[in-house]
Amino acid sequence: STAADVLEPYRDNEIVQRVLEFRKAAKLAGTYGRKFLEKHQEADGRIYSHYWTYGAQSGRMASSDPNLQNIPNSPEFRSGFVAAPGHKLIVADYSQQESRITAAISNDQFLLDLFEHDKDIHLMVTWEVYEDNTITKDDPRRFLGKTLNLAIPYGLAAPSLAKRVTQWNHQRGINRSFSVAEAQKLIDSYFKTCRGVRAYIDTQRLRGQRDGRVTTRLGRVIHLNLYNDQWMNIAINAPIQGGAADQMKMALVSLFRRCQEQGLEFPVVTVVHDEIVAEVPTEQTALYSDLIERCMLEAGERLYPEVVWKVGVDDGDNWGVKE
Repeated sequence: STAADVLEPYRDNEIVQRVLEFRKAAKLAGTYGRKFLEKHQEADGRIYSHYWTYGAQSGRMASSDPNLQNIPNSPEFRSGFVAAPGHKLIVADYSQQESRITAAISNDQFLLDLFEHDKDIHLMVTWEVYEDNTITKDDPRRFLGKTLNLAIPYGLAAPSLAKRVTQWNHQRGINRSFSVAEAQKLIDSYFKTCRGVRAYIDTQRLRGQRDGRVTTRLGRVIHLNLYNDQWMNIAINAPIQGGAADQMKMALVSLFRRCQEQGLEFPVVTVVHDEIVAEVPTEQTALYSDLIERCMLEAGERLYPEVVWKVGVDDGDNWGVKE
């Protein structure tokens, strides 16, 4: 068999590595290359997508025909989307949005303190789980801290963590497998550090089983199918991911109203979950950048006042301006 999941454990073999890389490149080129333009680019040079306000159970928006939320997050692809002459693209996104929401709704003091002091939460968690504060940002072990922070709210279990770390090692030429026992030890250590997150997970599972539903901070109800074997993970993550969607929608509504009040054109051309992309006249770039950032920060502060919010804003001639 040459299936990707069969070849992956043998990635350190040069031939296997080249086959996997070729397949990935061929798939990306086929999906987002010339055929993408031939199918979706209109006569005016633009691409128009359909947006669905509630495209997912969690409340996230969805995009289709084409799905602009699936454009690979790298300058290689996004730099192909350019601003009109005399205009700039503003790219604004929430810094670690779901991690901040997790800290807020779980009231985890360890994470809240890290955000308050603008610390590298992935590195700090790595320090704690390994009990080693000499680990640097460039240390491969930081990947584990990042994985724990991002995946625990999705119900990450030891077998899945072990598989991820093993694949990550192989992709970087590190010939070492990560055992389930090692993974479980790290997860246990994470929960000793982030006790609020542990309590939140337990509470959400009990609440979901009792009520058959969970809610976001805004009060939006997300129903659970208790016959779906993923319902416990959905009970944990839906208020986080759904709350992130609520927050972004609040920011967009605020931006729309502010533009109306100030006699400005509403500039948004696409939204990708935690990111707003706006096309603005070059001379108004600073004005719109400030306005978008303020609306995004205010939405976070209004909905999750427990945590300090941070928004990154960049501008340039194309969507790939944000590294």
